[in-house]
Amino acid sequence: MKWHEKIGHTVDRVSDALGTVSAALILAICGLIAVSVIMRYLFNSPYRHTEEVSSYLLVAVVFFGLAYTLKERGHVRVELVMLRLRPHIRRILARTTAAVGLVWAAVLLVGVTTLWQKYLVHGSESYGLLHVPLWIPVTPLVIGAMTLLIQLVVEVFRGGQPPE
Repeated sequence: MKWHEKIGHTVDRVSDALGTVSAALILAICGLIAVSVIMRYLFNSPYRHTEEVSSYLLVAVVFFGLAYTLKERGHVRVELVMLRLRPHIRRILARTTAAVGLVWAAVLLVGVTTLWQKYLVHGSESYGLLHVPLWIPVTPLVIGAMTLLIQLVVEVFRGGQPPE
């Protein structure tokens, strides 16, 4: 096994793990909302932080799922034109789009990391009832963007994933 295949296998496993975390967080959101509804209607005392916590968890779901979705070919693609091209051209376009995605993911990672650092240094807190330090809910954005970037590097080495 070549070095980039070993790295690719490891990155795939990390992407799978984050995909599993995303699924668990979706269940946690559902459970949180269900408990809040039960508390509201049975005890007339809803959990007041449901919306804020659910929002943070939903953002984590999206960002933790980015690399997994790429690995599983789940992102939206326009394949109508690609399927009419020769396989060689498809591979070139797939590698090119992976490289463009790599640049986009790098810009995303720089942006969310800068935001995370700003929130950490300034001690910014949310305006919600919990007054959560904002670096905490931004951390999944950094992890997700970093994993997506690394998964895209793996895709470029693999030659992209042209539609079949």
